[in-house]
Amino acid sequence: MEKESRQLLSLIHSLNQPDKRALRQAVDALISTAPRFPHLARELECLLAEKPGTENWPVAYVLAHISSPSPLCLRVLGETLGATDPDIRWAVVLLLVRLAKQNARIVGLLFDLLKSGAPIQRRMALYCLRDTEADETAILQALLESLRDPDPLVRVAAVNSLKNRADRRGEQPQKSRRHRPRRPGSAPRRLSPGCRSQSAAHDCPSPGAPGGPHGRDSRRP
Repeated sequence: MEKESRQLLSLIHSLNQPDKRALRQAVDALISTAPRFPHLARELECLLAEKPGTENWPVAYVLAHISSPSPLCLRVLGETLGATDPDIRWAVVLLLVRLAKQNARIVGLLFDLLKSGAPIQRRMALYCLRDTEADETAILQALLESLRDPDPLVRVAAVNSLKNRADRRGEQPQKSRRHRPRRPGSAPRRLSPGCRSQSAAHDCPSPGAPGGPHGRDSRRP
């Protein structure tokens, strides 16, 4: 047991390293071993409270997988939607979309970000809402209002999201498998090539890590 405790502590420390592959391994290991360590969630929550900034997003990410996310955990995840690294942003998007199915607070968080978040946060909040199954009327209204956002890339995200949801509604009778969030594709045809390329550069993950920190071979979130 003492050996396992040391290994657990080592994994927690590994959440602070910049190497994505090592970080992914630490996150996966902590999530898979959490059932054997009931105190892990409490320890991570204390760690997050000590440093509640976006640099501690891996702690919040693990917490959201192994326990019901606290308001602090959700706040950090929401702030992380504004991360400069698209791999990190998309890892959080996928997680929030999954959590939103059981936690109504997630949708509230996303609506709040549309009102007060930075442009990157607003874009990623739109992509989250695009793929949630919350109140269709409220989401449609939020997407339509975002068409008037002062940031052009947010408007691109709103157009893409509206088209995506419309396409999915048309395909709904034929769909029986679980929907998995999709990353934004091309921008609307009427937008300039410069705007399209800028949007892709901002919102698409790097080719080497299309699934975020967990990578291509993982099934999380």
